[in-house]
Formats: sequence, C-alpha cells, structure tokens
Amino acid sequence: MSLGFNCPRCGRQVLVQYLRPGDEVLCRSCGERVAVPSSASETDTRPEYELEALRRRAQGWAGRPAGEVEELASRLSRLVASFVDGLVMMVFALPLYFILFTRYPGSIFDASDVFRIAWIGIPSLIFFIGINSYFWATRGQSIGKMALGIRIVEIDGPQATWGRIVGLRVLPIQLIGWIPILGGLISLVDILMIFRANRRCLHDEIARTKVVRCESPTESWQETDRWREPDSERRPEWQSDPPRS
Repeated sequence: MSLGFNCPRCGRQVLVQYLRPGDEVLCRSCGERVAVPSSASETDTRPEYELEALRRRAQGWAGRPAGEVEELASRLSRLVASFVDGLVMMVFALPLYFILFTRYPGSIFDASDVFRIAWIGIPSLIFFIGINSYFWATRGQSIGKMALGIRIVEIDGPQATWGRIVGLRVLPIQLIGWIPILGGLISLVDILMIFRANRRCLHDEIARTKVVRCESPTESWQETDRWREPDSERRPEWQSDPPRS
C-alpha cells in the first residue's frame, strides 16, 4: 500500500512508500521537492510516469526512474546475504584468532570483552567496511547482497550513499552490539524487526533505507542510474527535466 497525493506545483500524482505526512519527496514530474500532506490517501494505483517506465522496461529499456516502486527483497534473501557477509568477515577474523591464540595460548578465550573488541572486533569491522566500500558506493550492495541480487536504496527511491550505509546503517548497530547485555538485546530487536510488513530492520529505520531486488545479481547500477547524472544529454528525451515556468 502506498500514499498518493497531487503535487501542489504541477498537479501530477506523486506516489510514495514508507513515508509519513511531513516527510519530503521529490516530484518526478516537475522536480519540485514537496512535503507529503496529511491529506495523502492510501492507494494501489500507480502514477502515469511509473506505468510508462514499466512499459519501457518491458520493451527492453534499461533505465529505472527514481519514482518507481521497487519490489522489496525477501526475508530469506536478506538472511542469506547476511550469512555470506559474515563469512567474508570470518575470512579475516579466523586468521586473527589463530595468530592471537598462537601468541597468547589459552588466554584469548578468557580475555575481557574489551580485549576481544580491540584485537578482533575493530580490525574485522575495518576489514569488512574496506572490502565492501567500493560496492556500497557504486552499487549500494555488499558482497553478500550482490550474490543474492538485492541492494540498498533510500526510503524514497535513490540508491543509498556510502556515507549513509556506513555511518547510519553499519556503525551504529555494530557499536551498540559490543555493549554487554544491551548490545545483544538491541541486535535481537534489529533482526526481529524484519518480520514486519515493510521488512525494515532497526538499522534500516536509523538510516531511512530499504532493501530491494535487482533485476539480476550482476546488474550494473552505475549504468542504470544515469537518470541522476546532471548532464541531461545522457538521459532519454522522455525523461529530461521539464522547463520551469
């Protein structure tokens, strides 16, 4: 279910998902940033520009307008993607465990949480961010999400930026997770929130993101996101910004 209302500037229908009255959204018809009014009504109808985009995609055009309502990733695909990302972190963490166990035999498992966080947790997190940064910045995907054909986007459609993913999606939950007892409870809540209808975990709520399906696991979002480039000559004629009056 979506919220629909008419843009106060151009009068065209605006369709949004997961936004509340008062939140701002970009009208894809006139380019004006407008606030979702309290009078916005629930609707199953898609606006004309979205139906046109779907028709063009069906004809083989690769573009994806920002207003298009994309299909949410399944809970299973997100779970498997997280498992793959966990394996990626273990590639770095296990050798680190081995080195520390060899250097301090019998003491690493008796060490305090601060010791494990300092010598294993933080280096593993830095490794995980480093190995995924390029893919987050260019595709909105981690290695696990690329394998499962899903990606991270902002709540109103555009691909999530590297700063949003790392600063709001990854670090807060990870840092809180290192707090004894409280961290475990917050991490559990984070996982369980995916069973809501909108499939958004706690880290999605913090970062105002959602996870959607790609057309294929290997799809290049650098190419399909050309509608966001400032050079209008690179965009299809039908998608160029209309003149402002």
